[in-house]
Amino acid sequence: MRKVRKKGVIRFWSGNRSASRRAFEREVLRAVIECIPYESGYWEIEEDPSDVPGETEAQVFVDKTHDLLVTVGGNPKFDTKDTIVIPQPLDFGMLGSRLLIIRKEDAADFGAIRDKAGLQHKVQGIPLSWADATIFRANGFAVKEEGRVDDLLQRLAGRQFDYTTFGALEVLQLFEPEQPGLSALMIEDTLLLQYEMPLLFYVRSDRPHIAALIEKGLKVISNSGLLRDVLQKHFGGMAAKLQLGQRKKIELRNPLFP
Repeated sequence: MRKVRKKGVIRFWSGNRSASRRAFEREVLRAVIECIPYESGYWEIEEDPSDVPGETEAQVFVDKTHDLLVTVGGNPKFDTKDTIVIPQPLDFGMLGSRLLIIRKEDAADFGAIRDKAGLQHKVQGIPLSWADATIFRANGFAVKEEGRVDDLLQRLAGRQFDYTTFGALEVLQLFEPEQPGLSALMIEDTLLLQYEMPLLFYVRSDRPHIAALIEKGLKVISNSGLLRDVLQKHFGGMAAKLQLGQRKKIELRNPLFP
């Protein structure tokens, strides 16, 4: 007769992201947990989707006693925090595939751009505390870093900067042109900016047992193909819809992720 497994709780913070990304990350974590051996005990996920100010994001480990979250590799918000980073990427490079949101009237101007130099004199709007600001500055781009993602597109429509970018994972949810005030904007249809920006699990440093279980389970679903299946389920039609393979690719370096 099998012993009753001990029940453990993994406290997962999933705030400050789009609903589509949250759903993907949640399903990946559930798949990982289901791979945990019987002998290791039964684990429940306790999810907290509440948003916090971006500049205080790292405090979710300190103030709210969460066990893990998903964020971009090299996120500077966690530079001074003692965390365990699981090195297996979740997203197969899709978050680092960046698409431009522009004003429709500027489409011909952006369509004529052939290389990085053609973009560097234009100003990109980026929400305060996003890691992207550091990446673009390191590549010689002009950046206006302020405000929140909630009003970013309204500020673009109001001509406070020339364009903004979102990852292919989230662009179709974050930009909905039917929203009030956004009809003058569009997803630019010729360019693709690419840099390494993997989504990784970050675990509290005093939860090494959880980190070990997550790393083991993630390796299992990666080797079996399940991780890619989950990505395909959530974002499978996106690459074709956005015509990622037909765009002019401009590769950038990410100084936050060696």
